[in-house]
Amino acid sequence: MVNKILIITSISFLFSQWNQQTNGVLHQNFTGYSIDAVNENVATFSVDSDSSHLYLTYTGGSQWNLKYSIYPERIVDVSIIDSSKIWFCTGWPAAIIHSQDGGDTWTVQFSDSTITLFFNYIEMFDENNGIAMGDAVESDEGPAVILRTTNGGTNWVSVNDSAFGGYSGDLWRRIDFIDTNTGYFRESGVSPNLLFKTTDGCSTWTSLSFPQNSGHVLKFYDENIGLAVNSSTYNRTFDGGMTWHESDRPDANDPDWGMDVEFHSSDPSKVWFSGSNQVFFSNDSGLTWNVEFSYSGIRDIIFINENTGWILADNGVFYKNVMSNTDQDLILPSKFTLHPPYPNPFNPVTTIRYDLPEDALVNITIYDMMGRVVSNLVSSKQNAGYKSIQWNATNNIGQPVSAGLYLYTIEAGDFRQTKKMVLLK
Repeated sequence: MVNKILIITSISFLFSQWNQQTNGVLHQNFTGYSIDAVNENVATFSVDSDSSHLYLTYTGGSQWNLKYSIYPERIVDVSIIDSSKIWFCTGWPAAIIHSQDGGDTWTVQFSDSTITLFFNYIEMFDENNGIAMGDAVESDEGPAVILRTTNGGTNWVSVNDSAFGGYSGDLWRRIDFIDTNTGYFRESGVSPNLLFKTTDGCSTWTSLSFPQNSGHVLKFYDENIGLAVNSSTYNRTFDGGMTWHESDRPDANDPDWGMDVEFHSSDPSKVWFSGSNQVFFSNDSGLTWNVEFSYSGIRDIIFINENTGWILADNGVFYKNVMSNTDQDLILPSKFTLHPPYPNPFNPVTTIRYDLPEDALVNITIYDMMGRVVSNLVSSKQNAGYKSIQWNATNNIGQPVSAGLYLYTIEAGDFRQTKKMVLLK
């Protein structure tokens, strides 16, 4: 018997169209909730399937790793700022949960049922500053709950005391912050057709004129340029919401509330929006649109640039990258790291991730508790990048090993580290 292993390296794929990515996704029937990305390689998404799950990729989606599962809470929104630091918020009961090691370990940063029972939105702008929004405990009463952190979530402080409606109405779609000072909120509940704006970090809010029944999806490029979509029309503003320009949606014959709007990171003339079955692209600030992608049950979209992005849908995640390898700046790890295996305990396969900041001769070895070599998983020269390997609980001659505690060690250049894992039978 041959000892079967799978090594996944951080390579980039060339796609001229949207491609479905399923490698490593363990759940086939799911509802998409939220997706976020750092660059062409690193992204995370959350889905609901019997329980709520968070996946992470370091390889442009060629391999997804399940990093967290929770029940009965739902992972409503996710925010990732680099390959290590991830935040997500949950609903019923509400919590903000954070990892600073790429999802290997997690910490609950905030949970207080006297303040909010359901989070709708979280956005981290850097490793220190972020905003989260939750429903008021009395859902039809104000004020909505806006939390702010300036220390990476060590403290989340309630900063909103304005008297407007108590909930957002559709998860993260009706609230958008440009930075920690400037944000927009389309309330539901008491006065569901009002749009509010803050420029001082939620200390005060200004009510803006807003088209009737608009704003099922709200997105701003900066303080002035924004787009609000409803079931049949979309409205553009170029003066921070003071005036709006209404046009018919190109998919108005397919009525739904809309799912997401995304601007190009450095060019507001380029913008995408999605209904539940199509993603549209405009290169003239939303004046005209073309269909870019069609799929049933689209939930969330994220674009790194005009050529690269992800779409999260029910039962599918899709990736587009039309850049060449020479055009991409691959993000390399900053240090050697050996991560805990996942799952652990396991039966019969677990995945071991490790980071190489530079090219190195790599040896990964499995030992039993007597110090005897069980399996030489890796013994080769490898390029820098985010790596992973699967061990299927067999020894060097392909024989299954017994249940118990095992050690695995990595040697890469001058770096050496050992961790434990438990095999169940």
